[in-house]
Amino acid sequence: MSDAIGRLRARIALAQPQIVADDMGGGVTTYVTAETVWADVAPVGASARADFDDRVSANAYRVTIRAPSGARAGWRVLWRTRSLLITAVAELSDGRMALDCEEETQ
Repeated sequence: MSDAIGRLRARIALAQPQIVADDMGGGVTTYVTAETVWADVAPVGASARADFDDRVSANAYRVTIRAPSGARAGWRVLWRTRSLLITAVAELSDGRMALDCEEETQ
């Protein structure tokens, strides 16, 4: 077992957005699990901003998984009790994918 595979110790779900029609003729975005994979989840930073009267902090994570995967920006990573929005996807040279993610908390 290589060192790169050995670091993939967190079990995550990749959820894709799905628009479901509501009673008013519009749509509601829900997230449906597309696949469950092993990953390395590492915090990479945090930021804060003012949102009206509240302060919102955004924790940034780098999630590394094996490629190929159907994950795209706009999908979510469900990890433990957290829901992380995928903001960018990059294929790495060693057969893995890096997902840059953000978790917003108030």
